[in-house]
This record gives sequence, structure tokens and C-alpha cells, in this order.
Amino acid sequence: MGEIGEKAVNLQFLRIGFQFDGRSRLEAGIDGIAEVMDDDQPTAKMIAVQVKATERGGYVGETGTEFTYRVRASDFDYWRGSNLPVILVLYRQSDDTYFWKSLDNLVGEANRTLHFDKERDVLDGRAKDRLAALTVAKQGHGYYVPPLGCRVALKWGHPQFVCHGLTEFHRLKGSGRGIEEALGSNRQRRGW
Repeated sequence: MGEIGEKAVNLQFLRIGFQFDGRSRLEAGIDGIAEVMDDDQPTAKMIAVQVKATERGGYVGETGTEFTYRVRASDFDYWRGSNLPVILVLYRQSDDTYFWKSLDNLVGEANRTLHFDKERDVLDGRAKDRLAALTVAKQGHGYYVPPLGCRVALKWGHPQFVCHGLTEFHRLKGSGRGIEEALGSNRQRRGW
């Protein structure tokens, strides 16, 4: 079932617009590397992916909205040593579901039990920005993670974000209010 799960997860990453490179059959612990793509362009931002697949059946404590998954101690120790952010993807073949969780902040024995929200933790297009945010260096004086499709440009020494794709501007545009209204207050304050 493992290889079927890895191939299914590979296809799911392609569906959401990321690249996925599976590891060889001799791998141990990490099944593949997902590369964040932005407007179909590679970003050199990588995420290590561990796939756990099952043919059918429920997860521990599964309800209509949530379930838990207990990580083996040996896997837990292995993932903590990674220099890449690591996610766990659970694939269930019987209903073709994909759930994911970041393993970056796991610390200690108690955190080996992962809690999945069946709406928030679905591996699909809605997860793109959360996945991309995992690849941003978090050391230093703070950071900002713009949604995918945004480019940073400097205007008068301050970062400006130019976004393509579905953003708040597109939602406003769809409502009939448009981008000009969304930018209006910022332009007035900054003298644009």
C-alpha cells in the first residue's frame, strides 16, 4: 500500500500546482520532496514529505470533523533532525482523502499525537499558502509570508506586494468594488 499512497500523494501535489519528487524504494523515513511553485514557476523552497497510506478504515477517534494519529517514536526522532520542514500526509484509498500536518513544531513525547481537523488539514489547493509558509526562514527579527502569486518590490524603501491569482483584491473585484477601492485608503495615506 505504501507505493500506491506515494503515487497518489505525488498526483495530489501536482493537482495543487506543486512539484513532487519521490525518493527511491530504498528510502527510509522521507518519501518525497515537494517544491513550492508560484505561478507555475519553481521557487527552490522544499518540503520533505512522509506519506502514511491505508486502504480503508477509520483513524483513531475519527468523527465527521476530526481524528488523531500517533507518530512512532523512531519516526518522530528521525523527522526532528531534518534540515527541511517536514509534513506528514495521510492518504486513505477507499475515500481518496488526503490530510496533512506539519511536523516542525513537535517537541516531546506528548506531541507525538497529532490532531487533524478534517476541514482545515486537507491536502488540496486551499493548503498552498500554509504549505509555502513552512519554507520561510523564521529566525531573525520577524517575517511576513505573502500569499503565493505575490512579488515584493521596493517603493521609496518600503516593501510593496504585487499579487497575481486569487487574493483579497480578486474577491473585492468579484463583489463589484474593485482593486482601486481596496488600494484607495493606502494610496491616500502614503501619497501615491
